[in-house]
Amino acid sequence: MDLLARLAAIEVRRQALLARVGEMDPAALARRPPDGGWSLLEVIEHLVLVEEVVLGAPDRPPYEHPPRRTLGNRLRYLMVMGVLRFGIDVRAPSRRMIPAGECDLAALRQRWDRNQAWFRAHLADLDASGARRAVFRHPVSGPIDAHQAVTMLGAHLARHDGQVQRLLDAATAHAGTP
Repeated sequence: MDLLARLAAIEVRRQALLARVGEMDPAALARRPPDGGWSLLEVIEHLVLVEEVVLGAPDRPPYEHPPRRTLGNRLRYLMVMGVLRFGIDVRAPSRRMIPAGECDLAALRQRWDRNQAWFRAHLADLDASGARRAVFRHPVSGPIDAHQAVTMLGAHLARHDGQVQRLLDAATAHAGTP
């Protein structure tokens, strides 16, 4: 599957997530779970922030001259993917990825839409060799290429999509409690 098709599949999941929370009351979106953790709105903000940090989109272009990836970078990428795919709880690897909780859903959606449009346009301009150039950067794994970025962002969305569903289920149960 080519990069744009993979990104389109991620987009379907992203839109479904946004549809599930789109009609919720703003207070319910901002409510943190009783046992701690992020609110629904903070999870969505985190997803937006991660894309902005990793992709640099759309305000900071990718590396013009990509750095050389080391064996350590490749191993750390595999470690990050393992954390995401196996649902291992870890702290966000950068303070820039931690939500401030000060944005509403409409503003976050606008930023996320803008990030996705930029990334889609960037991928559409790549040839096969360009897709393998490490022009993006993750705080732990370091330089990553477009294939790795799409894979990582898809796994990250899947990880937090499950978290969103658990928070929605808890909110529904809470709403039904007298």
